[in-house]
Formats: sequence, C-alpha cells, structure tokens
Amino acid sequence: MSGASKEQWQAKAYLDMARSLVKNWQDYEAAIPLAEKAVALYPERAVAVFFLGRLNTELKCWESAVSCYEEAVRLEPENVQYRKWLGCTFFQLKNYEKAEPHLEKVVALEPENALYVLYHGSILRRLGRYEESAQLLDRALRIKSKNRLDSKEIPYTYISKSRTQVRLRNMGEAIRLIDKAMVFAEVAGNADIVKKVHQQRIDIMDDVSEAVVTGQYRPETPTEP
Repeated sequence: MSGASKEQWQAKAYLDMARSLVKNWQDYEAAIPLAEKAVALYPERAVAVFFLGRLNTELKCWESAVSCYEEAVRLEPENVQYRKWLGCTFFQLKNYEKAEPHLEKVVALEPENALYVLYHGSILRRLGRYEESAQLLDRALRIKSKNRLDSKEIPYTYISKSRTQVRLRNMGEAIRLIDKAMVFAEVAGNADIVKKVHQQRIDIMDDVSEAVVTGQYRPETPTEP
C-alpha cells in the first residue's frame, strides 16, 4: 500500500485487528465493528467489504452478508470467491433464482472446478431445470475423474443426480444412482455421510414406491457415469 492515504492505512489496521480476533479467538461479534470501521474508511477496498460479509455469515445475519457480498462483487465482478459466497448465501436463503446467475458466472470463471459445477447443478434442479441439472452433474463427475473431486463430494453428487432422475420420472436410474452414492459413502468411511445417504435413499425409495402405485415408474437405459 505504498502511497496510501492515512485513511487507507487506518482501514488496513482495523481490518488486521478484526482478522486477528477471528483467527485467534473466533470472536466474530467483536470483529464486526472493526471491520465496519475499515469499510467506512476505505469503502472501495473489496477485500474489507467481503470480510465483513463473512463475519455476518458466521453470525447468520444473512441480509447484511448479502449486502456486503453484492458490494464486493460490484467492486470486483470477476472475483470467483466473492461471487461464490453471494450465490451460496442466496442458496442458503432458498432464493435459487438469485443464486443461479452467480453460480453460473463462477462456473464460467472456473469451469474445471467440480464443486462449483455441482453447486450450479443442484440449484438448477431446485429451479425445475432438470435436464440442464443432469448435464452439469454428469460434468462434475467427469471433472472429478480427472482432478479427483473430494471423496465426500462424490456421494453428494450422486444424490443430486438421483434426485434429478426422480424429477424426470426415471425411477430405475434414480435407484441405480442412489445405490452408487451409498457405495462411495461407504468407501469414504465417514459415518455422517453414510447416514445422510441412507436417509436420502429412504426418501428416494418412497418416491419410487409412489411412482409404482401411480403407474409412473419406467425402466430406462442407465446414464453415464
């Protein structure tokens, strides 16, 4: 920050103090006023606005978090992290229509990030855009095969793929995919993941049973992978 003004140096000092409180003490509430002072002194510094958003996220102050992330994105529209957090916050609020364009942009900026592709596919499923969702979830798994998606994300990807097939009424394929999710969950060796996949399988099998009763069940050729 050579050549920075007095206000900019003060803003950096407040931001450093706020970060220290979080790093050493996880004291998000005490960090908030310091981060707010940093933003007030240097409102054009996106990193300070973004950090204030993260503090609000930790405290579940969602509206304040959204405002900060939106401002950070306005200041640096090509920053992947800022857009990701804005999109994921809208996702947390179940505002999928507002979340979707930000995750679409994130994927455009980092097309080989399987986790971002998975997020985008999951949002499209919730918006009822099932064919697009299925394509993105397949893409996430293809990227995984090249770049090794985190082991805990693999079963979650298959859960999303299975739920998408339920919406498309491809019940046989939905069963195949949720069974595959269970296999990967067991391989990951994480009891919490296994429990979640097991509960998801119960829910999906309930949907399949309903489809059988109503005559909507149909076998089909499995998709890949």
